[in-house]
Amino acid sequence: MLDLKIRPIEIIFQAQPIEGLTKFFKVKNMRDYTKIAAQEQFAGLSKSVNSISKSFEADLKNNKVRIKIDAPCLVLPFKQSNLLEIQNSECWVFTMGDALFQTTSDPKISDVRYHEAFKLKVQRVKFEYASKYKLWKEKQAVT
Repeated sequence: MLDLKIRPIEIIFQAQPIEGLTKFFKVKNMRDYTKIAAQEQFAGLSKSVNSISKSFEADLKNNKVRIKIDAPCLVLPFKQSNLLEIQNSECWVFTMGDALFQTTSDPKISDVRYHEAFKLKVQRVKFEYASKYKLWKEKQAVT
């Protein structure tokens, strides 16, 4: 049985550090580097999925999978000079959604064996405006 839970992460986008890195490394066009990095990540992920698939093929009747990923958030603050300014800044927050992937024994699917039926559920996807990042963060801690 594979039971994996990934806690939420929060990504705060800051343009200045990214611009500083591109100037330091004298990068004129990040697009090519981004494509290469994405392709490398995809290749690594594909290898991982293939190895997991092979382990499932070995003993299909005993495999149960449950993977829960809590919604990561991307925060886009309007003011980005320093951490205090970010805390008090207006911002956009994109919550990418909780995802649940698991094996299921749905009686509605009569021609599929238990180990071949999966359920995917995504919820809490939202894009919102916050007048102060700090207040939005406090509200999230309460709920």
